Amino acid sequence: MKSINIGMIGLGNVGSGVWRVLEKKKEEFKTFPWNILEIKKIGVRDIKKERQVKVPQELLTQDVDSIINSPDIDVIIEVAGGKEEGFKIISKAINAGKHVVTANKDVIASYGLELFQMARSKGVKIYFEASVGAGIPIIRVLREDLVANSIQEIRAILNGTSNYILTRMSEVGEDFETALAMAQRLGYAEPNPANDVKGIDSAYKITILSSIAFNAFVKPEDIYTEGIDIISIRDIQYAHELGYEIKSLAIARKHPDGLELRVHPTMIPRTSMLAAVRGVYNGIYLVGDAVGPMMLYGRGAGSLPTASAVVSDLCDLVRSLMDGSSGQFEVPNLVKLPIRPIEKLETRYYIRLNVPDRAGVLAGIAKVFGDLGISIASVVQKEVPDTRGQAELVIITHTAQEGPFRQAMAQMERLDVVNKVESTLRIEGVVEE
Repeated sequence: MKSINIGMIGLGNVGSGVWRVLEKKKEEFKTFPWNILEIKKIGVRDIKKERQVKVPQELLTQDVDSIINSPDIDVIIEVAGGKEEGFKIISKAINAGKHVVTANKDVIASYGLELFQMARSKGVKIYFEASVGAGIPIIRVLREDLVANSIQEIRAILNGTSNYILTRMSEVGEDFETALAMAQRLGYAEPNPANDVKGIDSAYKITILSSIAFNAFVKPEDIYTEGIDIISIRDIQYAHELGYEIKSLAIARKHPDGLELRVHPTMIPRTSMLAAVRGVYNGIYLVGDAVGPMMLYGRGAGSLPTASAVVSDLCDLVRSLMDGSSGQFEVPNLVKLPIRPIEKLETRYYIRLNVPDRAGVLAGIAKVFGDLGISIASVVQKEVPDTRGQAELVIITHTAQEGPFRQAMAQMERLDVVNKVESTLRIEGVVEE
């Protein structure tokens, strides 16, 4: 039985997890009716660095190219991270005739089409289950288990850091900065958390899911993106009073005139399945024309959950090499669909306004909405703590289009009966009475 020799690039959090899983499963894998899996070399930046796992020193090298170009290596596992560095590693591996397993969402979202075409021309395969949802097998579900379906929509919590922060704000009552600091202390957030809290990480992931679900060519820049750093504890409190939870959602829908693609904080009913996704967990809700609605839930990040997906891909790759099937994601049939501008979005809105506490305020605000054809569903007036002569209006609209809504907010800022537009949020779903 021929051994499948593996070269792994990266031995950080994910790479250490891959090593642990392969070591733990080594004896079990020997009983499987497939080729033996063995890591022959691991590329690292610093050989002398202290590691999370004990790896034989002779396996480590700082010469990554020597691994990629070695005739003894069959598969490259890329877990080094970084968009440009990852792209360079994967490109070199493909050109050297190596199969690739990667967890790099940045690379797959940004350069996927180019890499898959390159892999096809070289007769090698790319696997990337770990790039979205870590241990949640969403890529395989979309590519294989739901192939009989036309996917109509995806609504997902795809970033554990943002979800942890919003959960702390919701359950503990902490403000954004305090919750972020806790996430950093626990290792859930990076020292520079911008990719997570600004929605960029989720945008990469929904790019990948949309491409597969809709068989469409989607780029990260197609995704309208907002972060959770705009959320205040008062918004969380008001959402609860109204029966909602605030979550950072990645949303993708297929319309007759194109794709709706967005990532932003969203108010959703507290009774919904996604509202129950707490802490660092991820949840992916999707609707297929045959299966209807379904949801996948689990740890969307972390060493072992991500390693689970990497090793699963590795095993899938070996199976495909044994039976001669093509397990990789095929791209030649991807179509270029129009991307709907955010201004065409139709949804309900939450608005929090700081206003003078006097007569005539609501009439002025209602006129702006009325002139733009936006209907108000409810208005609640709240006192502003530690102030005199000020109040907060919390307004929920009926379904309206984003373009006119933005015009209304711009006009609102200029009204003498509005001190400040404090916050606006989109709403998905309706609270049951």
